[in-house]
Amino acid sequence: MLPYVNAGLFEDVTDVWDDNGLRDGLGSAEGSMTIDGKIWGVPYT
Repeated sequence: MLPYVNAGLFEDVTDVWDDNGLRDGLGSAEGSMTIDGKIWGVPYT
């Protein structure tokens, strides 16, 4: 994911996580989607 973040092809979705309480159910995946303190994805499987 890092090359896509660095190329500006992904959008920071930290606010989506914060606004929807995603850490409650998806917290174990948060670390793999975090770069420089921002979350760049939402797992779907």
